[in-house]
Amino acid sequence: MNKLILCIIFSVTVCFNSMAKDYENDWYYYSFTIPNGWSEYLPQTIEEFGLVSSMGYDEGFSIHKEFFKYPYIVLKSRRVNDLTSTAFIEQAEYYVEEISGENDRPKTEIKDFYQMNYKVSDEYILIDPVNHAIFHFNNYEDEEGRSVRKILGIFIGDEYATYMTGYSLADEFDRYLLSFKGAFESFRYRDDIRDRYIREGDDNREQYIRETIDLNAPPQVYKNDEYHFSFNIPVGWDEHLYGSGTTSILYKLEKFLGYPIIGGIIDSTGDFTLLPFIENVEYYVELSSKGHEEIQPEIKEFSQLDYDVFQDEIVIDTIKNAMFRYIGKRDSTEGQLRTLTGIFMGSESVVIIGIHSLADEFELSLPSFTMIVESFEFDDDYKYTINRKGIKSGNNDSATWITAVIIILVLFLVIWFLNKR
Repeated sequence: MNKLILCIIFSVTVCFNSMAKDYENDWYYYSFTIPNGWSEYLPQTIEEFGLVSSMGYDEGFSIHKEFFKYPYIVLKSRRVNDLTSTAFIEQAEYYVEEISGENDRPKTEIKDFYQMNYKVSDEYILIDPVNHAIFHFNNYEDEEGRSVRKILGIFIGDEYATYMTGYSLADEFDRYLLSFKGAFESFRYRDDIRDRYIREGDDNREQYIRETIDLNAPPQVYKNDEYHFSFNIPVGWDEHLYGSGTTSILYKLEKFLGYPIIGGIIDSTGDFTLLPFIENVEYYVELSSKGHEEIQPEIKEFSQLDYDVFQDEIVIDTIKNAMFRYIGKRDSTEGQLRTLTGIFMGSESVVIIGIHSLADEFELSLPSFTMIVESFEFDDDYKYTINRKGIKSGNNDSATWITAVIIILVLFLVIWFLNKR
């Protein structure tokens, strides 16, 4: 009988563990257990991508496929100052003040988060000195007037603070309580993740980049059969599954943590042949300018970009039917960045690909992005050509002029012939 009980317990344990799935974050060295039945959810359109970027989230997880539908968990990390010489309780005060803002300080307790009461409906803050974490529980009404239960966990490491936030409709919170508990209680910073990669500040980092990217070898070919485009990328860049795998693109250097990266997303929300290329691209000029200083676009070829460290630039390339935005310097948790984004327009989709690099390493990665731009093309039936109203755009302007000249010559010959008679 005892053996039977042990077998049942063992089977249940194995089954439960097989359902649990750990998520590892290579950028900020942490992991946690994704609730059973949940999965990582990443933006599928450029609008969703812009929304997530503006909200500052790094990852999102949900039981649903719809964007930001309750319940869901989002995470973001940011670099912290060196606080190793300060007692954790003193560090925690900074985050308590951040949570409280201009409001009255909520009730605060100091105890292990395994002892916290998730079901308390009142707002309160729990400081956990054992696990170096701060938790904030509160209810609020969302934009649609629904009561929402929110749990915020701030996990403080020696380099980063990670904010994990769980949201659920208040009347459904008990239903998802175990999911939230499993995620929050399993969060860990892990040195084994940290030790896998070459990071910012490591000696000979520039040498590693030069040795990893091989511009002389036959390039890798990225081919997307669903959205009908392809491009070349140098050997040394590792392709990573990101999002749905077909609507998103991500390349990193093997053994490198963080930058440089080449990332992209595909927007297929409309028929782009209804307007001339220049009119279509205005939308993406406005979109790329959100949160940045407004820049007057220039119509010139990609090869004519200046890459001035102190000057942002937008170039509209009517030959490639593409737009490029260069940002000379941008702050991030990793330091100063330089970025270059290309927006390639086809007849049914727009592909947005960008390279993001630490400022002083940008020149090392730029040839890789140049290879992508020079080789990028849509399949013949999906190139941006003639719209349904008969307006030609982009590199078809010359064809329009040739047709007009031929018509004028024909009319001239007809008139000349009639006059001769």
